[in-house]
Amino acid sequence: MSRKNLVAISVVILFSLVFLTGCVRVVRDPQPITEITYGEFPIRIVYELHGEEHIFEDVLIIEFAEVLHFRGFEGSVDTWHSHLKNHPDMLDQTTSTNQVVLFQTDKFVIRLQIPNENFYMGTETNLEFVQWNETLISDPRPRVRYFERADELRVWEERGAMPPDVYREYLYEVHGFRLISFESAPPIENVFR
Repeated sequence: MSRKNLVAISVVILFSLVFLTGCVRVVRDPQPITEITYGEFPIRIVYELHGEEHIFEDVLIIEFAEVLHFRGFEGSVDTWHSHLKNHPDMLDQTTSTNQVVLFQTDKFVIRLQIPNENFYMGTETNLEFVQWNETLISDPRPRVRYFERADELRVWEERGAMPPDVYREYLYEVHGFRLISFESAPPIENVFR
């Protein structure tokens, strides 16, 4: 390949990268695109642990944070801050999902993943670019998540790569954990401006 061809290919690649990064730029806006910007959603979790039934009740509070406009894609989305009213330390938001910590030791933790803010605030219908970013869509069904300490660095690794039935049996046989029920307030019907 000649030097001219290499220079031409390099220029094309450079301009392509500049164009693509400009198209996917995220613009932040403090004005919401929805009319309802605050919500309280009671949740109730019933689970069994070591033969005893436990009930966890709280209120998931969701407040408007900002709007993200995705340049190059059709649509914008409100983003939200959320916390539990009575047990703020039990909502783990280190991932892109809301997970309620139900039981934790030095070696493992059991969490219940609950629907995210977009689900509760009725904004999933505005996500026209969802094929580009599927993490913004919430599964309304609760999902038990189990993590173990991976090493001496104290890193958590999820141990859920098995069929759901086998996973449930494993959690019950090894840790005496079983989810009995999950109830929450329904999502609101938000209005877009």
